[in-house]
This record gives sequence, C-alpha cells and structure tokens, in this order.
Amino acid sequence: MSVLHVNRMEFIAEDYLARCAPELAELMTGKLYTAQVARLLESIRAQRASTAANGGGAAPDKALVQEQMDLQNDLMNTIWATITGLATDRKQKPQVRAALAEVSAHVLPKRPSARMSAIRRVDAAQSLAPLVEAHAKSLAAIPCLGGGTVLERAREYLACAETLATLISQETVSGARGPTAAGAGIGSPVTLAAEGMRIFKSMRATLTAEMAHNPALPRDLVTRTFALYDRSVAEARPARRATKAAPDAAEARGAAA
Repeated sequence: MSVLHVNRMEFIAEDYLARCAPELAELMTGKLYTAQVARLLESIRAQRASTAANGGGAAPDKALVQEQMDLQNDLMNTIWATITGLATDRKQKPQVRAALAEVSAHVLPKRPSARMSAIRRVDAAQSLAPLVEAHAKSLAAIPCLGGGTVLERAREYLACAETLATLISQETVSGARGPTAAGAGIGSPVTLAAEGMRIFKSMRATLTAEMAHNPALPRDLVTRTFALYDRSVAEARPARRATKAAPDAAEARGAAA
C-alpha cells in the first residue's frame, strides 16, 4: 500500500508537470511518462470532485481489458515473428543482424506468455520498459513485419499495459465498493496514490537507463526530477511507522497493567 497521501501525490504531480516535464520533453522518459502524470492528476481531481458531489459511475467493461490483452498478443506476435524470421535471413545487413542479436540477448530472450493475466502483464511491462528504452537504437534498426520498426511496436505493447493498469485500477475499486461509492470508476484515493508511486518508480528506472546511454545528460537529472517525490516518501515513512507502533505500545501497557 502507498505510504503517500493522495493530496501529497497531487502536489508531486503538479510539481513534476510544472518543473520537470519541460526539461524532459525531448527525452524518451518525458514522452512516455509526462502524459501518464497528467492523466493521474486529472484522475485525482476528478475523484475529489466526485466525492464532493457524492456521484458514482459504472465499472469499466471487462471487454475493454480483454481488448487490450488481445492487442498486446497481436503486437507480440508481430514482434516475435519479425525477430525470429529475420534471425534466419542471411541477406540482412550487418547492422540489422547485430541489432537482432542484441535484442534477443537483452530485451526479449524468450517470448512472453500470451496466457498471462492482466495484472501479470502490467508487472511484466514495468520490467520490460527500461530495457526497451536502453536498447531503443537497436530496436529501431529492425524493420517490423507490416511496416514500421520493432521499437514502435514495442512501445505500443507497453502502452497497452499502461491502459490495462488504469482499467484494472478502476475495476478493482468499483468492484470492491460498488457503483454508488463516491469516485467509483475513477479510483479511490489510496489506489490513485499507489498508481502515482508506480508511475514515478517506473519513470525513474527509464530515466536512469536513458542517462546510462546518453552521457551528455546532466548527472543530477534523476536527483532533481525526483527530489520532491523522494523527500515526500522519506517524510511519510517515519510517520507511518509511528502510527503503526502506537496501538502496539498501548496493548503492551495494557498487558503490563
């Protein structure tokens, strides 16, 4: 569970969009995550408005979840068919062969299972995203079946996982609290705060990988980008431990009496 209050996450999202997003705009990290932070901020504000109005909404259709899973499967089928097909093509240019070897060794050593649950797909995508960006040059060098590059298809695959994460979050909250709960279909404050932490954790991994492959970037970029987030988490942890310890201390005093 998140250690941050949703109000604090709102402040962190606002700070990122105002202070950090412009500097990251031309980097892949910014292109991948700035829109996610903006959507998170919109969801937090929508949840507050919904709570104030005591409104509600219906749970998202599970067909939407299945649609994203099917799209992911189609994209991975294309990516895998491209990689395995070109690997046996001796007519490929040396740079394409080198790119294929790198991707096969470090990005997709084996094909992800098409039978994974939606939640496992989201977790797997969080691990895959930094690898995709770290090896983006090689992925972009591989022409994909049907047009475009493997990099473009891989980013579409990751985008599906982000959509799945949002749908799962909405469905979990709506299913647990019912359609009449305030903010149903948007996400509870705890869910939104946890989603924010997931976004910033994944963003940090991607930015760190991007910096490793681009020495020209400022060495303190990660520190500056996540300064408020890190400080907020550090401040929240002692308070959370103190709150958790208080009932234990009370029970101990009662037992001693």
